Amino acid sequence: MTSACGICCQDSFVSAWMTPASAVGLIGSTTQFSVYRENRDCYGNHYSGQLYPSNWSCDNTSVATITYTGLATAVGVGNSLIRNPFDTFIYNDEGSYCSETPVTAEPNASCLVKPSITSLEPDRGLIGTTVSVTIHGTGFGAGSTVQIGGGGITVSSVTVNSSTQISASFAIADNATGGGRAVTVTYNAQTSNNNKTFFVQIPTKIVRFNLDTRDPNGYGPLVTINDGDVKDLEGNVLLAHQCGVYRSLAYDLVDQAGESIVQAYQIVEKFSDYMGVDSLPSNKTRSIAADGLLQDTQYFGRSSPSCLGVDDNESFNQKFDVKIGQATYALSTVVHVSKGRFNGVYKADITTTTP
Repeated sequence: MTSACGICCQDSFVSAWMTPASAVGLIGSTTQFSVYRENRDCYGNHYSGQLYPSNWSCDNTSVATITYTGLATAVGVGNSLIRNPFDTFIYNDEGSYCSETPVTAEPNASCLVKPSITSLEPDRGLIGTTVSVTIHGTGFGAGSTVQIGGGGITVSSVTVNSSTQISASFAIADNATGGGRAVTVTYNAQTSNNNKTFFVQIPTKIVRFNLDTRDPNGYGPLVTINDGDVKDLEGNVLLAHQCGVYRSLAYDLVDQAGESIVQAYQIVEKFSDYMGVDSLPSNKTRSIAADGLLQDTQYFGRSSPSCLGVDDNESFNQKFDVKIGQATYALSTVVHVSKGRFNGVYKADITTTTP
C-alpha cells in the first residue's frame, strides 16, 4: 500500500512498560502486574495498549512468586524484579522498502517485601528503667535489627525467636523525652514501614483507684476503733490496740497520658500547712513493687487506753515525689487531709486534687 510517506510499513514497536512500576507489600500480600506497549504507525501516530504475554517470572522466588496471568504473591522479605520479556520488531520506511529489526522488549517492575510489626508487648515503659519488649509481626529472620526513634533509648539483647517474634531490651535514659517513639525492624535490607509506637512514661500524678467494694472510687469507709487495730485495705494490721479514727485509700500512679505505671518505683510523701494538736509529720519514703498497690491509710488516734478528746484533730496537705533510679519527678497531685474528732464527731476527710 502506498502513502504520502512512501510504503506504509507495519506498525513499529516503540516501548513497553509494566504497571505498577513498583510494589511494596508484606508477606502474603498480592499485586496484579500488567504489561503495556507503545506502537507507531507509518504516519508517525503513537498509540498504546495492554498486552497479555505469559512469560512472567520473578528473579528472586524467595521474595515473590507470580502466576501466568501476572498475579504476584509476597512470600519473603527482600527485593525481586518482576519480568515479562517478549520479542517484537521495529519497522522503518526506507523509501522503497521497509526495514525490519528484531528486538526483545524487557518490561519489568520492582517488588519490595518488608517486615511488619503488628504489636509491641508491652507498648510503654517508665523513664529511667529497662523494659523487656516482645515484638510481634511477620518477616523476621536471623540478623534482624530493631530501631527506635527519638533518642534516649538504647536497644540491646535483640533475639529473633521466630519469623513472627523478636525479643529486645529497651533501656530508657533518665533524661529521655516522654511520649511515643516509632519502632522499626530491618531485615534483608528492608525496613518495616507500618511502625508501631513505644510510649515513654513520665510519672505525672496519682489518681484514686477502685480496688473493689472495699474502697469504692478509691475511698475506703470511715472506721472508728476503741482498743482496736488499724488495718489497710488488704487487711494487714498497721497498728494494734488503738483508739481513734481512720480511712484507707488506694491510688494509681499514672503517666502524662493518664495510663497506669506498672514498674517499681519509690514515692516520697511530703507534708505542709499543718494545723492540729500534734506536729507536722515527717516526710515518708515508700517502695512500691512492680504492679504493686499504692495505699494510704490516714489514721489519727492514740494508743489504748488513751483516746481522742472531743476536739483533738489535725489537717495538712500532702504532695508527692516519685524516685526512679537517680531521678526525681514531682507529681501534680495535692491531697488535703482532715481527721480526728471535731466537736465530738469522728471524721477522716480526704480531698484529692489532680490537675
